[in-house]
Amino acid sequence: MHRDNKNLNTNDTTGQIFSISPIKNKPIEVSFTAPDLSSQSGLMFFNEYEQRHGFIGKITDCINDTRHQPFVQHSYNEMLRQRICQIAAGYQDSDDCDLLRDDSVLKMCAGRLPDDKALSSQPTMSRLENKLTDRELYKIDETFLDEFIRSAAYVIFLGLKEKIFAGSMFETASIMTIREKIMLTAVHIRVLKTKVKIEFPANHPYRALLEEAFTKCAHWRAAA
Repeated sequence: MHRDNKNLNTNDTTGQIFSISPIKNKPIEVSFTAPDLSSQSGLMFFNEYEQRHGFIGKITDCINDTRHQPFVQHSYNEMLRQRICQIAAGYQDSDDCDLLRDDSVLKMCAGRLPDDKALSSQPTMSRLENKLTDRELYKIDETFLDEFIRSAAYVIFLGLKEKIFAGSMFETASIMTIREKIMLTAVHIRVLKTKVKIEFPANHPYRALLEEAFTKCAHWRAAA
């Protein structure tokens, strides 16, 4: 096995090859060279439902952005979308911002393309959570912003169950079950010249349910 990875380039398309135990005398090779993948695909449904109702936008409107705008890299709306979607996917801690800031599905939920620059880091997110005035907190009707953000994720989750998964086995499922079986599904993502293409495995165990859910989302957009 190759062990020296000090100079590993994460953008390398060749990468190092690692060996694990063979199966039926066939060598097994492992590398970090797969195309862009995300394990948060279910957030697309979460985002579609939220976009329809504009819940996060209403929170953003309560916050006065006093930053010098020419130097702003992350809008408050983008940061709230990032944080709330992370919580929905089970990443409760703001430290997880550093772990997921390059995730392609999370980027799209926050309004960025997969090949755009990374989302906000933990220090940037913490500055937002710690900057709010009492007046701003009063406007969003919560004493602690962190608790409000956490509750926002679950409010959207409940709407997701009632609207997108209505009539399916997930309508009455727990949030943990939906998170494990739907939210944290891996997809292959390709950025093309005219579109972004997201591909699920053809043998996905819940393919029929997901196809129906995407059809509902398309009807929402058409009716908007």
